[in-house]
Amino acid sequence: MGGVDALFGPIDRTEKAFAFWERQTHALLVLLNSKRMMSTDELRRGIEALPESTYAAWGYYEKWAASMASLMLERGIITAKVGACVN
Repeated sequence: MGGVDALFGPIDRTEKAFAFWERQTHALLVLLNSKRMMSTDELRRGIEALPESTYAAWGYYEKWAASMASLMLERGIITAKVGACVN
């Protein structure tokens, strides 16, 4: 998908300032990888499993966060709080 102009248009290559949560998400990925709790391939699998509409609407680190959360739930490392809702 990335880089296929006919599908999504050209890639925006301008530098941007990252939000604190984006830096935290990146740091969490580095930590989970270093502790061998997940791999980059597993991150990619989770991102590719997102619904097409979500994939198209969400940004880079939102996809990372969703994938990491899904994988940690799968492994029982974290649990979902029943009734929790994030708006």
